[in-house]
Amino acid sequence: VRPENRAQLEAKGAALADILRRLGAHDVGSARDDALGRWSEWTAGRGLLAPAAPSAIRRFDFGGLQLAILAARGQTADELTGRLRAAAEEAAGADLRIAVVEASWETAQAAAERLSGEITLMLVAGHRTYGDGLEHSVSTPGGVPLYRTKSQGREILRLRLHRPHGATGPWIPVQGAADRRREAQLLEGRIARLEARRREAATKGDRKTVRFLEAQIAKARARREARLSQAIPWPEDRPAYSAEFVDVTESLPEAAWAVERIGAYERRIGALNLEWSKKHGRPCQAPDDEAYYVGGAACIGCHAEAQSVWERTRHAHAWETLENEGRTADLECVGCHVAGWQRPGGECRLHLLTASDPEGHRMGGLENVQCEACHGPGSKHLEATGPAARRKTIRKEVPEAICRGCHVGDHSPGFDDGTYRPRILGPGHGRPPEAP
Repeated sequence: VRPENRAQLEAKGAALADILRRLGAHDVGSARDDALGRWSEWTAGRGLLAPAAPSAIRRFDFGGLQLAILAARGQTADELTGRLRAAAEEAAGADLRIAVVEASWETAQAAAERLSGEITLMLVAGHRTYGDGLEHSVSTPGGVPLYRTKSQGREILRLRLHRPHGATGPWIPVQGAADRRREAQLLEGRIARLEARRREAATKGDRKTVRFLEAQIAKARARREARLSQAIPWPEDRPAYSAEFVDVTESLPEAAWAVERIGAYERRIGALNLEWSKKHGRPCQAPDDEAYYVGGAACIGCHAEAQSVWERTRHAHAWETLENEGRTADLECVGCHVAGWQRPGGECRLHLLTASDPEGHRMGGLENVQCEACHGPGSKHLEATGPAARRKTIRKEVPEAICRGCHVGDHSPGFDDGTYRPRILGPGHGRPPEAP
């Protein structure tokens, strides 16, 4: 928490609390990020695990089905196992015991292997600071079935419970709709490969192979349709559950009240952040002997070819994406859509990001992922005379670590340097200039 972002964090916490309250959600993970100390107020009695608590139990009754949520955190497998075991013993009368834990994936896996028969299933609260991956994970062999959703609310794990009248025994997992869709996708891949082989055989005039492959394709298509249309295979004599990961994307129906609440938050923080910047903002002074940011407009005169390549990339429209979403004053976003934000010799005043610098350092603004975002501040490069001196004053080769400063897991989960980098290269920009 810094003076310049406190107002935004306060507004964000209040907005999330309003939305979760209306959804009737019970919270476990926000205490980890409660830098403002407002967890108790914002969760309004629906928090599962307070900041200082090692474990907690919350009981629910769903039409006679007794469900116990066992919330716990642990740094080690022994610590987490001990806390969950004690909670499971206290909730021994429940029909279903679900653990929701705040721990690394490896710690949760080790605990799950030791708690078979004591807990029905375990959920790991995904978090961006864990160094063991940000995508969803499933682990079921040899212990308690274990699930982890993506970080930052990007995914929901939907559980469906089924207990036939008089059914007893441990709860067993069955395939849900998402599992069947994944199987269908695998079959689609097989169908595509078979069709490619059939076309090749037809080109060669091999009718026998063509007929054989057509029969295989028909069988695969029938299996795919059967998997997509199949209902959940609930057992008739055992309690069972299905677990399905659901991505929280724009493809889901929107709740108008939630959209309005988020919009109100975004409008409010824009005004708050700009007001703070105008009242309290200070320049990002660079030491006298270090370079400062001059803005991409200063580079065009000598690097017209590179500029032409850059203008065709998504980097050139980074600021436009914020404009389209009304988030140009969102402190959680601007840093990766401009150059030099809060860096020595860059810009620390939000309201001046897109303007020329009053101190006269810049010809224009710093909006977009322009030259200096990757190659570093360019004032000394401009001042240098001669090729040798200029090469020493700028970062020509850009290491992957620079890219990963913004292409981090939860904002850019599919980032791969070998795939992404070629998209921003071209003649005069990472590749030899075109011949006259």
